[in-house]
Amino acid sequence: MSHTISKTWFVTGCDSGMGFSIAETLLANGQKVVATALDLSKISTYMERYPKTAFCYPLNVTDTANIEKIVSLAEDATGGIDVLINNAGYGVLGAAEETSAQEYRDMFEVNFFGLVEVTRSVLARMRKRKKGEIFNISSYGGFAASPG
Repeated sequence: MSHTISKTWFVTGCDSGMGFSIAETLLANGQKVVATALDLSKISTYMERYPKTAFCYPLNVTDTANIEKIVSLAEDATGGIDVLINNAGYGVLGAAEETSAQEYRDMFEVNFFGLVEVTRSVLARMRKRKKGEIFNISSYGGFAASPG
């Protein structure tokens, strides 16, 4: 990545796993990163290690009103988001007849509707600048679930 132009990346779900690793890798390679997490304490090391390029905000992707606020803060702090990585999400493990309606509805609020709302907020600004890239991360299970 050292040969690429520096961009500002907005990454959801940086609390752990892929989101945490993506943000860490981007920061280590000189990119500006807006890292979002439910629990800011899990990403506070970004700001300590990369004080000029890490911008950390609390974000629950199911809180539509707060999404707009956080995206605005991120845009103001960085000058604009170039790349959105929708990573926030989780899975529900269980047989269909054993999974409650609330369990799968909550998952859809995060995995689908949260992704849509973050995209809508960032995309409006990308359209004004006439540039930007969006990556949506999912598990293979979202495409081809196995029996069980």
